[in-house]
Amino acid sequence: MNRRSRGRSPYGTSAFSHTASHTSPNSSGRAPSSPLPSDKNIFEGLDTECIQMLTVPSLDTADAAVDIKDVEYIGSYNWIKDPNSASDVLDPSPTILVPGSPPEWQNKAVPYSVPADNGTFFSDQNGFQIPSAILLPLMVAVETVAADKQEPPFDWSSVDFVTDRNCLRKLLRWIGGGNNEKSLKEFRIDMQLSGKKTVLLNRWDKRYREQASGYTYGYSFENHTTKPASGCESSTGHHRIITYDLGSFKMVVRFEVDACMPTKPSRTTKRVPVASSSSSPTTVDVLSDLLSGVKIGPPTNSVIAITPSRSLTVKSGGSYVPQSAILELTTVSERRRPQFDWYEQYPQLFLSQTPRHFLGIHNLGRFRTVEKNELSALTNQAKMVQPSLKKLVKVLRTIQALVVKKGRTGRLTLIRDGEWLRVYERRSQEGCLPEEYLAKFEPKE
Repeated sequence: MNRRSRGRSPYGTSAFSHTASHTSPNSSGRAPSSPLPSDKNIFEGLDTECIQMLTVPSLDTADAAVDIKDVEYIGSYNWIKDPNSASDVLDPSPTILVPGSPPEWQNKAVPYSVPADNGTFFSDQNGFQIPSAILLPLMVAVETVAADKQEPPFDWSSVDFVTDRNCLRKLLRWIGGGNNEKSLKEFRIDMQLSGKKTVLLNRWDKRYREQASGYTYGYSFENHTTKPASGCESSTGHHRIITYDLGSFKMVVRFEVDACMPTKPSRTTKRVPVASSSSSPTTVDVLSDLLSGVKIGPPTNSVIAITPSRSLTVKSGGSYVPQSAILELTTVSERRRPQFDWYEQYPQLFLSQTPRHFLGIHNLGRFRTVEKNELSALTNQAKMVQPSLKKLVKVLRTIQALVVKKGRTGRLTLIRDGEWLRVYERRSQEGCLPEEYLAKFEPKE
């Protein structure tokens, strides 16, 4: 269940990946309960003229298979809600806990019943908290983790794309076509060049919160089957950042983690590459032993200015969790299980290299089965999406060329319009990050 949008269709299948932010199970997992604002206009801030139109690329017999290689965990954080702040008031200095920890899977015996989801939930908590600098918590978490582990700073100038997994999934839906609601949905991605070659893909949503339909059970399932990690009881979502090679591109990808397997304490803090989907179980086990349960030092606080009236507070807390321990939670009704959409679900696991997928199967909230799948075992699903992944690499190559050509003052936006990706220029020179952080992408002399 991605936490970003755990909404479900009335038929019990995942209408959004469960990565819509929910709070830790023992805290209020809901977004502020005030009435939802009107949707933003997808064309707001854009010039009226489309400057280019992209089509889905065709495949060549010579196109190489696409895999993810050299996966490495580089950062993570939890959003923390101030208990003294009103739930419907935007915090002038929202707080992240670094490295934070995902909720822990409790492996409860079935059967059990959970109530239908209710209230409002975050579909993009990063956008809700810091709409003017959505990627800032990502960079801050990476730099905080490197400092905590006493490692060299991450080399941002070597990166081709910095993005949320959500942006890559939207591009894949456009590439892959399909007739479900998500495959046909319009979307927007704002872009900016940073340094010589790095493209920032800035997530854009019409709304940051979603209203539960009353027909879904994803949030309640997660709340029932997980518990917050120690020190993360007031968490409202755990976000993880990894780097890897996708085709010829070096990627930095942020995604929300639903849960993790409980891990054993360890004193090891050295950064090591994590296992990719093609790695052996032995490698995964070794890495798990190395990194699981690592606690960070005494709590420290820092405040980073974003605008004259807003800042980001950074606190230390939580534990380092190995990549091999994280998992994705999804729910589906019994009658819809045969139609479960792996074409939609598999890229979510693949693009974040999430090794486990737990599928709760229910009848009106009564769960009798939890199917447990390993990413490495989903070979048929991997073959199914391979053509779309090859096309994704081609699309990313086109996007990077466009953004680099426009230069550092260019402000380009992608709008999905049916079979086209239309390219527009933004009227404002407002950047995706504060200048201090954009400068980190400059190559070191």
